[in-house]
Amino acid sequence: MSELDNRYVKLGLWTDWSKGPVMGKTITTNIATGTILISALAVFCSLATTHLWHTLTFLTHQARSGHQVSDGLFWQQQALLRTLPTPSALVSGNMSLWWAWRRKANMTAIRCLVPSVVSLLFIAISLAATVSTNYIIDTSNVQVLVNSPHCGMLNLTEGPLLGLNSQYGDKLIQSCTTFNEQCIRNTGSRPSFCHNIFTNFDVPLVIERTECPFASSLCRNGSKPALSVDTGLVDLGFFGINLKKADAVKFRKKTTCAVLPLEGNYEIIDRPQRNGSLYNGPLITMKYGPTKGAVLESGIANATYNIQMSRMLSVSNYAVIYSASDPDPVWTPLPELVRDDADSALLMLRLNTISFAKPVDDPLLSAHRLSKENNGYFVDHPVGALGCIEQYQFCLSDNEEKGHCTPLQGRTASVPVIPGATPNQITQISILHELLDKINMALSATVDLVALTTIRPMPGVPADQWVTEVVSYKKYLLLFLEIAFTDYAVGAETKAPEAASFMKKPATEGEKNLCNAQKMIKSGGFANVNFFGFVFIITFATTIVIIDLTLVQLLILIRTYSKSSSPRLDRWIQDSILQLQRRAFESQGKGIWDKLDDEVPVTRYDEKLEELSVETAIAVLRRTGTAPGIGKSVTSSTTWGSSENGSMKSLPSERKATAQSSPLGSRRDLRGNPGL
Repeated sequence: MSELDNRYVKLGLWTDWSKGPVMGKTITTNIATGTILISALAVFCSLATTHLWHTLTFLTHQARSGHQVSDGLFWQQQALLRTLPTPSALVSGNMSLWWAWRRKANMTAIRCLVPSVVSLLFIAISLAATVSTNYIIDTSNVQVLVNSPHCGMLNLTEGPLLGLNSQYGDKLIQSCTTFNEQCIRNTGSRPSFCHNIFTNFDVPLVIERTECPFASSLCRNGSKPALSVDTGLVDLGFFGINLKKADAVKFRKKTTCAVLPLEGNYEIIDRPQRNGSLYNGPLITMKYGPTKGAVLESGIANATYNIQMSRMLSVSNYAVIYSASDPDPVWTPLPELVRDDADSALLMLRLNTISFAKPVDDPLLSAHRLSKENNGYFVDHPVGALGCIEQYQFCLSDNEEKGHCTPLQGRTASVPVIPGATPNQITQISILHELLDKINMALSATVDLVALTTIRPMPGVPADQWVTEVVSYKKYLLLFLEIAFTDYAVGAETKAPEAASFMKKPATEGEKNLCNAQKMIKSGGFANVNFFGFVFIITFATTIVIIDLTLVQLLILIRTYSKSSSPRLDRWIQDSILQLQRRAFESQGKGIWDKLDDEVPVTRYDEKLEELSVETAIAVLRRTGTAPGIGKSVTSSTTWGSSENGSMKSLPSERKATAQSSPLGSRRDLRGNPGL
C-alpha cells in the first residue's frame, strides 16, 4: 500500500479541526518553500530578539538614571548600557569593569555579576525562541488534506467491484492484507510506511469475556464462553475525517462471538464427480441454517455452506455469512442464533490439514490426532465455526449527551435518521451504512489465521487462540473502513481505471464537503506551517522592532511638544557616542555646536574640524600642572553641562561663541567653568 500521490495534496490554507479553529489553521507548502520559511523565521526571530534587547537596555538605563551621586563604576556601567551592547558584549564589558574596579568600589562583584547573569539568561531565551520557530513548521510525516478531482463513492450495488476477480477489488484486498499483517498484527518494530499513510490506525478496542450471546446450547460449557469486542464510540476523525465538531459523527461497532459446537453441525457428503456442478467430488456441508445455494448444491435442507474437499489442501481462511434485516436474506440462521437487537454472523473456517507440534486445546483449533509419523497433531475437525452478533450505533458527535444517537442494534435496511443531523453528518452515516453492508462478505475470504506460520508442523498455540483470531479479524474489517473513506476522497479509479464507470460523483452538499475533508500522511516533499504561530511570530517581532526604532524618537517628540523637562531622557541623549564626541571636540575648543539636546549635535554650516588630538585636554592639564583640584576627589553632584535638576541646558550666548585657537581654548561651560 502506497502513500497519497503528490498530485492530490491540497496546497495553501486549511483548518485541521482536530486542533481547533485557531490553532488548527495550517498552510501546506512544498518542502522548498517550507525550508525558506524556516530560515526566514529564524532570521526574523533573531532580529526581533536583538531589538527587544535594545529596548530592555534603554529601559534599564532610564531606570538607573536620576539625581543620585554615584561612583565611577556606576557611570561607566551607564555609558556601557548607552552603547546598546549585545548581551555577550555586556557580559564581557561588566567583567572588564569588575576587574578594573575590584579594589576601587563597593560590592563590585555583585554589581557586575547581576547584569551579566541577566544577559546570559537572555541569550538562552533568545536561542530557545529561535529554535522554537522550527516547531511551527513540520516537514516530516505531515498531515495533509486530500484534494482530488476523482472524489466520489463507488456504486457497490453494480458490478463485482469488491470481488476477488475485479482489478479494484484485488488492489483493495491487497492493501488491506499488507497493512494488516505488517502494521496491525505486527506488535514489534513496524515498517516506516505504517506511519506514512493514515493519520491513525488500529482502533482501540474494549475486549472482555462475556456470557453466551445465543441459546446456551450453541455455546461451549464454562464461565463466560463468549468474547465481546467493542470499539466504543469512535469519532470518524480517527479515520482522518476533517470536519467541525458540529458536523462530526461517532460510530460504534460491538461484536460478540463464541465458538460454535461442531458435533452434528457439519457433514461430509461423498459425492461422485458430476459435470456442470459448481462443486465436484466430496463436500463438507456446514449446517447452521439454510442458504439457497448450499441447499441446492448439497441437497441438504439445512445446508449453510459447502466446501469442496479438493480445495481443503490449498485454502485456509474464513467464509462469512451474515443475516441482517434484508427483505430477502441470503442466510436464514438457526432460531438459536437469532437476536432481535443484532445481526447474526457465521464465520466458518477451513482448517485443511493443519498440524501442530504439540496438542492444542483451543476450542476453534482443537488438535489431538497424532500423525502416523508421530511428528505432529492434526486438527480434530476439518472445519471450525464462530457465531457472532453484530451491533451498530451512530451518534452526532456534539449532541451525544442529549440522546442524539441511534439504539445499539443490527444494521437497518434503510439509512438511520437522527434528528438534527447536518448534511455532512447525513453523508457520513449514509456511507458507513452502505460500507457495513458490503465489507464483511467481500473481505472475509481473504483473512488468514493469525496462528498460521510457514513452519510445519506449526508450534502449539494457547488454549484461547480463538480470542486472538476474533480480535484480529475485527481489526481487519475496521481497517477496511478507513481505507474505504480515503478511497472516497481520493477516488477509487486512481487504484483501478475500471472503477471509473461505477463512480457516483458527489451530488449533495454533504457529499461535496466530504470530498475536501480527508486527512492523510505524507512522509516528505511537503511542509505544514502553523498559521497562528506564523502570524504570532511575525506580529510580535514586527511590534518589537517598531517599538525599538521609534520609542526614543517618540519620547523626544513628546518632550518637545509638551515643553517639559525629562532628566532621564536627557541623560540618555547626553551619554550617546555622538554627544560624547561633541564634548571631546569642545574640550579641545573645536567647533561651534548646536542642537545640544538632540541625539545628533551639529556644527554651524560647513564648519571644518581638525582631528581630535590623541592627548585629551585633561592630560595636557595634568602635565602642565595647571588643572585646579588635580589629585582631589570631586564631590559636587553637578556635572559638566548639567543643570541642578540634571537636564542639559544651552545658553544662546554660548552657542554663538567662537572657538579659540588655543588647544584648550577659552570656551566655558554653562556655569562659566573652563570647558573640559
